Amino acid sequence: MSHNTHLIVDAHPSANREDIDALRRVVRAGDLQGVQNTFSDWLEDDPANILKISSFYLCIEDAVQCDQYEILTYLLSQGILLDILDVAMAVCRKKRRALEIYITHGWNINDPRTDLQPPLLSIAIRDEKLALWFLDHGADPNAECDYDYTPLSVAMVKASFATIKLLFDRGGSVEHGQLLHHVAVRQKQDRIKVLDFILKKGAPGMNRLLHQHRPANYLSLESAGLDTPLGMAARVGALDIAQRLLKHGADPTIRNSLGDLPIDNANIIII
Repeated sequence: MSHNTHLIVDAHPSANREDIDALRRVVRAGDLQGVQNTFSDWLEDDPANILKISSFYLCIEDAVQCDQYEILTYLLSQGILLDILDVAMAVCRKKRRALEIYITHGWNINDPRTDLQPPLLSIAIRDEKLALWFLDHGADPNAECDYDYTPLSVAMVKASFATIKLLFDRGGSVEHGQLLHHVAVRQKQDRIKVLDFILKKGAPGMNRLLHQHRPANYLSLESAGLDTPLGMAARVGALDIAQRLLKHGADPTIRNSLGDLPIDNANIIII
């Protein structure tokens, strides 16, 4: 997905590179007064400059990188637009103060990253404390993108078991996110523990192809070879997962969206 701010910059006149660099320098120096003076002087130079404000999107990243939160607040208040990539960067760097400012300036914590990627809790789940911060600020473990793909789906693959339990304690549900399909490809040593955990909660979809429950999504992706959880486990060579799924009723005769059986694409012998 394209950087949203780039789309905005292309749609309007751009500021001169010299003006952008001048503002970036004072941002990185942490000089709030200098930022205010530089920006206001630039606006006063030409009434048309108000149409070019979005050109300064790099200053947002600079302010976060340098922990200049007063400057960040000022820049956002002046109409420099916030991009989801700026928010994602702050999540990756665990910049909680920046995230709080973004929420104040209109970021919806449950907005998806892209059409195909779930909200940014899906990044935060790699750190239990950061995941807890997200949950305390209203993040929904079941929030989707355009597909049934949620932060909890990502957690099945990447999060610690403690974080997974936290997500369920705070509203996570096996009814969202096709969790069996995603835990089938978990590579961590505790993968059977996680699989058993969601099976006990009644996770659906044992003998359903990925996205099959939503025909429009399924049709848009069927050429990729959509599998059952068993087929997905077989693809990645997860013998222990495959055996557990078979024990719980997985059907090895179900073909994927390309007509292949789990055994056809297996890196393991599953039956």
